Amino acid sequence: MEKQTPKHISEFKKGDLITGVAPVQIYHKQINDNLGIEIDAPAHQDNSGIGEPFKFLGVANGTIYLEYTNGNFKGMKTDYFKLYSHENGWVKYINPETIDEQKEKFPNRKNIEDILKNLNLN
Repeated sequence: MEKQTPKHISEFKKGDLITGVAPVQIYHKQINDNLGIEIDAPAHQDNSGIGEPFKFLGVANGTIYLEYTNGNFKGMKTDYFKLYSHENGWVKYINPETIDEQKEKFPNRKNIEDILKNLNLN
């Protein structure tokens, strides 16, 4: 199975099938009563796009443009993801239905033991 290391959105090409893998922490301005200053306080995490396959269309005007490839929104384009908050945390999408097929490409412990037994090391 391909290792999914989160990447910057700029590392993908138009047409790549991608998905988000990291939540985005959303902040709001708040006055800190102890210090008497305005701070960025965590408001919530935005999990939008995690596990959802999108076709990458590009980045323009501070916005990540994607197209839905599954479900009720298939074929619809979205400009929901703003570059300043969602630029990191993207990977190439792996179809969950093919995980077992991908896993078989890599030898497991039993396969390795069999290979070592069959080697003539003398």
